[in-house]
Amino acid sequence: MRNIISNIIVGVVSAALYGIYGVSAFVSDHQTGSKSVISYGQRAFIQSKFMGDQREFYVYLPEDYNQTTKKYPVIYVLDGGFLFEPTVTVSKIRAARDLMPHSIVVALPNDTNALRFGMGMPKKRTPDTPRISFEHGKAKEMFSFLEKELVPYIDGHYRTARHRSLVGMSPTVGPVTTGYLQGSTTFQAYISFAADADFYTMDGSLIADKLVMEAQARQKNQQHKSWLYIGRAQADMGGKEGRTAVFNQLSMSFKQLTGNSHAVVDIVPDSEHYASALEGLINAFAFIYPAERMSPDYVAFWESDDPYQAIRSFYNDLSANYGFEIYPALDGYWHGFSLRGLTWQLVNRKKYEALLQVSDWGLSIYPQSFQLYARKARYYEAQGMTEKAIHAADQAYQLAKARNNPLAGALKSMRDQLQVE
Repeated sequence: MRNIISNIIVGVVSAALYGIYGVSAFVSDHQTGSKSVISYGQRAFIQSKFMGDQREFYVYLPEDYNQTTKKYPVIYVLDGGFLFEPTVTVSKIRAARDLMPHSIVVALPNDTNALRFGMGMPKKRTPDTPRISFEHGKAKEMFSFLEKELVPYIDGHYRTARHRSLVGMSPTVGPVTTGYLQGSTTFQAYISFAADADFYTMDGSLIADKLVMEAQARQKNQQHKSWLYIGRAQADMGGKEGRTAVFNQLSMSFKQLTGNSHAVVDIVPDSEHYASALEGLINAFAFIYPAERMSPDYVAFWESDDPYQAIRSFYNDLSANYGFEIYPALDGYWHGFSLRGLTWQLVNRKKYEALLQVSDWGLSIYPQSFQLYARKARYYEAQGMTEKAIHAADQAYQLAKARNNPLAGALKSMRDQLQVE
């Protein structure tokens, strides 16, 4: 498995739709001294009327993107210079273990303080203080840019599902809070690290109180589910009784929510402001996609009288709960606990009809899976359908060969042996 981006290699292409300049996705392996650097990704620019300038953004596509028919949820990261790679890493690991869907990650690098602070939401430490934090911040304009320019572009150019998460940290929490308080349903999950819930808006309202009011209002929305994660490092709470009281009250209010509105306060222990981001990402995704709901019981599937119906029912229910189609991982680094692993277990248990059904369903999602074609070959062989077995084995071999997979030789031998028989 390739490592995540260590650098994004840039290529310039001609202007595209909406005044966008971009580069195509590619993977490169180049030498830096004695070290081999693997880097991949996309970098592009979009002209924004809301921000009045050109904005750079990065796009990470899951490694199976070009080998599947799947639509992917999208995670938008506002503090991209700091959080892009951690977000990709955490989402990849969790998706590989069927703990969340594989996701596209879009990030705004914002490597300078001017860019980051420019996303801040104007606010005050107390209602009456004349001092304004992020007085010139353009949180509203940035959210409009996201909602009306960047999201439509991403949806128009990639296979996206109707589920989006928005991630911000410290000053870049501004657009996250703004969008949530506006009641926007463009994003389903709002993730805020180092959030200032104990500050006040320009009209003198406590931000925490506004968050509670909006979260309560979202309970009544029968069509849209929403998640709000408010994270803060334990070190940020030390010696600040007022802040601690606000966050404790906020947490209690969130726990009373019902219906389609979900919200949580997470005080990350043994951590400080920015260092809390990694654990915060893990916790935020676990909140949106709880393991007890996401994790498929593969043992129950292969032991079921109808394994195909068992796995389909699980993923149909999961998809209905989230409002977009969720798929099983093809190969999640488990010997038997993945879609490919399930077919292997069905071969061993000689549940051949279920094997064909699961393999065909899997190929509708992963049409270039040589493993699933190999399983179909086993099914046809067991049924005495030699010509079909040879054809399926050859498809498996050709796909593995095209990808330079080391199993190509074994699949060729499998095909040749079937031809002899």
